[in-house]
Amino acid sequence: MGKYDVYQHLMDYWASTMQDDCYLVADDGWKAETYRIIETDKKGKVKDKGWTCDLVPRPLVVARYFPQDQINIDELNQNLEEVTATIVEFEEDQSAEEGVLSDFDKVNKGSVGARLKEIKGDKDAADEAKILNRWLELNAAEADLKKQLKEAEAALDTKAYKQYAKLTVFRHGIRTPFSG
Repeated sequence: MGKYDVYQHLMDYWASTMQDDCYLVADDGWKAETYRIIETDKKGKVKDKGWTCDLVPRPLVVARYFPQDQINIDELNQNLEEVTATIVEFEEDQSAEEGVLSDFDKVNKGSVGARLKEIKGDKDAADEAKILNRWLELNAAEADLKKQLKEAEAALDTKAYKQYAKLTVFRHGIRTPFSG
């Protein structure tokens, strides 16, 4: 990499990242202020989409103070993706011409439960019941992982939001609150 390449890389980084941050600091000082992200949908309904901070982005605070929480969330996401992929594959296998799910208009908890009630006690449908119960197990696992993920993300969001009040600036060997 030549000198010009290094210079160009620095200028690209300045234009894409540093410039806005430097202007924020020059204009407002070292204030890491959070604010809510409010959106209005097409029907005029106002929704709170969480919070953000322009000067110190949330991912930086999470990476510095709560890395294990983020690792746990990443693992939950990975587990959810695996279960979802298993469900998709299972449904594809069982939706073939002779598959148990081939007659379903829509495969969901209600339709599977209804079919299980229909065949309850029918010894000839034991294999079908086993397959339907397996689908219910996978569906329950997916729902549980989604719930765990939502709760973990909400907990991390709250922790990170509270951490902003504790941020400080290190100036001349003295730690001061993170404000102008």
